[in-house]
Amino acid sequence: MSVSGSDHTLRIRPAPDSQYSRSLEYGVAILECFAAEEPVFRVSELADIIKVSRSTTHRYAMTLVELGYLEQDKSRRYRLARSAGGPGMGFIDTLRSETPAARPILEDLRDLTGHTVSMGVFEGNRVLYTHRLFAHGTGQYEADLGLGVGAYVPAYCTAIGKALLTSLSAPGQREAIAEFELERHGPNTITNRQILADALLDINALGLATCDEEQARGVRSIAAVVDHPGRSRSMAVSVTVPAMRLSLVAMSAKFGASVRAAAERI
Repeated sequence: MSVSGSDHTLRIRPAPDSQYSRSLEYGVAILECFAAEEPVFRVSELADIIKVSRSTTHRYAMTLVELGYLEQDKSRRYRLARSAGGPGMGFIDTLRSETPAARPILEDLRDLTGHTVSMGVFEGNRVLYTHRLFAHGTGQYEADLGLGVGAYVPAYCTAIGKALLTSLSAPGQREAIAEFELERHGPNTITNRQILADALLDINALGLATCDEEQARGVRSIAAVVDHPGRSRSMAVSVTVPAMRLSLVAMSAKFGASVRAAAERI
């Protein structure tokens, strides 16, 4: 799976736990360093990120090479190997099995809107794309930001993420908002926790979430929660629109009912 962003937030526990393998934990941390924006690393760079010595990092990295999860180029830089996507796609396939009708519904929504359609779930405090059906109109490629199935996007500055936040209980929303770093990604990114909380109340009232150049300049999106109990986690559907094509008001008016209807059908 690819990861959007470059904050390299580590999930390594501050102290060893007898129930876990520290080596495995660092190996996973190395794999999580790689993203579409940063596809290659030298061992020194990986060591700085996971905060262990270069010799130890080199040992972990070479083990991952032998296992087929990393490979080295001629400059001795590491990058993900093809096998690295296997476990991630297996996880995504498991999630997709809970919504077998999703694909044709999303295809219909893409054809109706003429724009890229996505479905995603919470994974930590980010959104993981489980479906990403691309359209090819003017400006769409740039608005899609090179993100496909398996990519992560921030929850607080995307329509799909804000829609998923509304699926949480009030205490869950407060906890999630408190954990966000609220870094600026686009010109209109919400960086104030109270403003974000107020925005989620508006989304609850409307049943639609929007992103107005919050994720990145030139990107607008609209999303709705797939509100069906009994699944392992909440899901949401979104449509991504180049900002040059539609205003926020026009996007909501034109696609809002269709996005809600697709979410209800899945």
